[in-house]
Amino acid sequence: DGGAVRATAPLQDAASWAAEELPEDAVPSGAAALCGGGGCVMAAPTEGGLSLWAPSGGAERVLAIQGAAWRAVAGAAVACQAVEGMLADVAHNSTWCLLLVGWDGSQLPVAAVPLSAGPDSLPRDGAIIAPVFDVPLNALRQPSDAVAALHLEPSQGRLWAVLA
Repeated sequence: DGGAVRATAPLQDAASWAAEELPEDAVPSGAAALCGGGGCVMAAPTEGGLSLWAPSGGAERVLAIQGAAWRAVAGAAVACQAVEGMLADVAHNSTWCLLLVGWDGSQLPVAAVPLSAGPDSLPRDGAIIAPVFDVPLNALRQPSDAVAALHLEPSQGRLWAVLA
């Protein structure tokens, strides 16, 4: 049986981790936690783009992706000033943005989207994910390889890709 567990601990007290089981439908297959700055947003690729929601539940927001559909996603909440040149929405007034990396079956497109209120908020309604470049991966893989998992480490921006 599959399932999901959320584990939390105060930053100053790693010895007091607490885990709680989430309902089976709370985390769909292929979902990723996009965390940073003390907050998280959940994401999963869908036919219509990228679905985003708060870990605690509530409204889901689906953002359109320019280009090929993504099969996997990783990301992190980062300061918008760190990704200013990657933002399609130059008129935003956000402090926090989502830095996103997708796997579309052949490339790793990278995009940034402003968050509406903080590192645990969703982007505004109607925001579009507009990748600005692709992480070079083709030289490192065989044509039959696929990306099995992605992870973006929020404090350094280090991208991990597991090939299968």
